[in-house]
Amino acid sequence: NIDTFHMNEGHAVFAYVEKARGVSKNEREGLKKHFAYTCHTPVDAGHDRFSVQELSAVLKPEDFEVVEAYGKDKGDSINLTLLAINVSGHINAVSQSHQNVMHRQFPKYKERIQYVTNGVHHHTWTSDRFKAVTEKFRPVFGDIKANPMALAKAEMLKENQEFRQTVWKAHQDNKSEFCSFLNKWKLDKDVFTVCWARRIAAYKRPSLILQDIRKLIEVAKTRGPIQVIFSGKAHPKDNLGFIDINQILEKVDSLTGDYDFLKIILLENYDISLAKMLISSVDVWLNNPLPPFEASGTSGMKAILNGVVQLSTVDGWVVEAQDKEIGKFFGYRSGEKEIGQELNLRLKDDSQELYSALEELVTRYYQTNKKGTVDLTSKWIDLMINCISCGSRFNTYRMLDEYKKLIWNIP
Repeated sequence: NIDTFHMNEGHAVFAYVEKARGVSKNEREGLKKHFAYTCHTPVDAGHDRFSVQELSAVLKPEDFEVVEAYGKDKGDSINLTLLAINVSGHINAVSQSHQNVMHRQFPKYKERIQYVTNGVHHHTWTSDRFKAVTEKFRPVFGDIKANPMALAKAEMLKENQEFRQTVWKAHQDNKSEFCSFLNKWKLDKDVFTVCWARRIAAYKRPSLILQDIRKLIEVAKTRGPIQVIFSGKAHPKDNLGFIDINQILEKVDSLTGDYDFLKIILLENYDISLAKMLISSVDVWLNNPLPPFEASGTSGMKAILNGVVQLSTVDGWVVEAQDKEIGKFFGYRSGEKEIGQELNLRLKDDSQELYSALEELVTRYYQTNKKGTVDLTSKWIDLMINCISCGSRFNTYRMLDEYKKLIWNIP
């Protein structure tokens, strides 16, 4: 009784090929209304292409006929993204920014490509302490577990000193637990801590903050000490990813004389449990992909649920949140007409903008947290509350509502 087959990425498109077996060409066209396709990346490697010779050797002739009819690209290749677009009744990108990129990549299909911005499951990614915050103020929020959109009501509590104190304490308790977890590194819960953690890929530019290590040390010495946490995994066949990891390790090894001001830690074996700890414990979440190659991104969405301030380039979901005052935004912004080159990483210019934004955040942090004494009137706590409020949009409840309405046609 399945009415709609939803294909995530081009890999799944052979589901249509299978359903099209033994039916007429007219019936094939009718099948399209039962298929929906979500594209998840503008990165070239995410659009699988196979030669006609390769596919004709492994597919049945009737299957290859369908694949060639709907997926033939320029030259002698089959493009699975193009195939999925051509056999689907509904097509969507995973953010407004990604929709704009897809319009440029596939101009012929511009009118059909919609967008549904990704979201995260708030009950999974909100720490227990921040769940307790909303429960303490339940008369304002209501049942957040059932309705995360009510997180927007955090704005109503911005002038409430008890709420501000509760938010700050929840964060500091999370951070204290994290520092205890890494006690061998002697982390301090009252030291500015920034984290970059996600899949390691070249366009995500993991080592951007380390491009000018002397500048980073200067910020730490003049504005206040900094703790930098890295974590993530590269695809086993991604050689560029391993280069980034090695660069980070080399920078860490060079810092022995400046450890009192700047600590850089690379945590291995990145997994969900470590991610849950990081997104709820650090002060600032660093996100610096090269625009416009981050289709959505979700790690920052998880961090804002826990009041973690954002430091980000304007790409993916952040484009839709840049006016919400959830942190600092910096760096190159892609134009309206050209996608650009994903390996032209703009490391020099963007790293300098990153240091300027970081310097401002470090200064504001130490105006807020003075060796454990907090200024509850600080703008920093406003940013934390804005982050919580912003979580009202970037969650799976809103996302699924939009899929039901726009893509699946479920009343």
